[in-house]
Amino acid sequence: MTGISEHWKQISSRPVPENIQKSIRLSGYSEAFLRILINRNLDSEDKILKFLKKISPSDLHDPFLIPQIKIAAERIKKAIKHKEKIVIFGDYDADGIISSHIVSGFLRKSGLEVNVHIPDRIEEGYDISVEFLKKTKKEKPDAGLIICVDCGTNSSEVIRFVNENSQYPDIIAADHHIMNNDSYDTYKEFCKKRKSETYRYIIVNPHLKNSGYPFKDLSGAAVSFKLINAVLLMMDKTFKRNFSKDYLTSFMDMIAISTVTDLMPLIDENRLIVKWGLKILEKTGNKGLKMLLANVLPDKKEYSVYDIGFVIGPRLNASGRIENAMDSFELINNKYCMHDKIIEKINASNNRRKKMQENALKKIFNEKKSDFEEIRRNKKIFIEKSTEWHEGLIGLMASELVKKLHIPVILFKEEKNCLRGSGRSIEGFDLFGHLNEVKHVFEKFGGHKMACGITIGSKNDDSGDIEALYHAFKKKMEDIAVKNINDLQIQKKFRYDCEISFAD
Repeated sequence: MTGISEHWKQISSRPVPENIQKSIRLSGYSEAFLRILINRNLDSEDKILKFLKKISPSDLHDPFLIPQIKIAAERIKKAIKHKEKIVIFGDYDADGIISSHIVSGFLRKSGLEVNVHIPDRIEEGYDISVEFLKKTKKEKPDAGLIICVDCGTNSSEVIRFVNENSQYPDIIAADHHIMNNDSYDTYKEFCKKRKSETYRYIIVNPHLKNSGYPFKDLSGAAVSFKLINAVLLMMDKTFKRNFSKDYLTSFMDMIAISTVTDLMPLIDENRLIVKWGLKILEKTGNKGLKMLLANVLPDKKEYSVYDIGFVIGPRLNASGRIENAMDSFELINNKYCMHDKIIEKINASNNRRKKMQENALKKIFNEKKSDFEEIRRNKKIFIEKSTEWHEGLIGLMASELVKKLHIPVILFKEEKNCLRGSGRSIEGFDLFGHLNEVKHVFEKFGGHKMACGITIGSKNDDSGDIEALYHAFKKKMEDIAVKNINDLQIQKKFRYDCEISFAD
């Protein structure tokens, strides 16, 4: 290899297969271009041609391949038939907000009364809780169904509670998060006990074990979209007349935003969704989104993934991080609200978020900079807590620290009897999998290989052992990191596909 330092790593050294080199249908493409495609696992003639062809709605995978989606769609069909009152429980990030918009809009158009609840990050925390169920039962006693969007997979306490208390509403969780071991065991036991004709707690998630869905890395909003698509496919022609031909595709701009902001890989179905969604975004029919685009990208006629990831997404996320996510929900969901006032508010929230994040990171670097090299060399993971950090920002802060340190980072917002944490990882270290090894110290946790959310202790816990639990957790995770991360993994690397000549 010439002229390339050890900090550069080739994605793959696989040669271009002979059958691809000799393919008549691929003869117009250079070897370097074909190698780039092969490095992205497009390693056959058919895969490459499918990737290069014009996108089509028919390229979306069959929604009924997602585990339990048919059972969930049947339950929603029943709710529509009997005019049940529905509660939507959504996550407070852009993905959850968009998921709530998609499902609530479909159900209202189906003639149902729908109430949307997006929890306060600080007061309620992530995911549906038993407390929320009790509150819903008291305040909305005639609600027959709760639909969780972008959450609900790891609500083991709620699964147990619903299993033991039949007077509470049925629950559907349309989610994309990986199930932790405790939730898997609880849900497996629950499914064994339930009768085939009951619907008490249904998880619709492409990541469920034994899933036959061809592509699992969908956003929460994409899973919600698949669910309403499945319901529509099961309905008769009379019902379908209420929906225009392009009703489902009109959501593609929103689903593209959720896919990019939730950092889903832009391959397979996601690539189609984002490419398609960016075109629809140019002429979006959503009044709030259109006004936001005019405000923050006034001279743009075409939009890019960068525009979503660094301009639109952060603003939709900002309200849920440091204010109330219902502001962003109202912006995209309510045709008649004061859109300009909401945009002004979320812009202010985003500016405040950036300033708070910048100040917090600056303080970490000032206080810990001298320790970083020792932590990188001997701990292989950075874990820290503080009473000063804002809970809505610690995930972003962890991401920035990973970029600087090249090791996994977990940060906790410290409260009186509770630590709420957010973690980010590096390639080759399955953060979610290793957290399962110490799950006994968590009140709850969830996530995937590269990111996680954790709660240690509870606001209602006066045991006084939070400090001891934190240090035990920190020591155990440091031991795990040292055992599983080598020095090469924590070196900053630049990835390249192949070397080419000037002639290429």
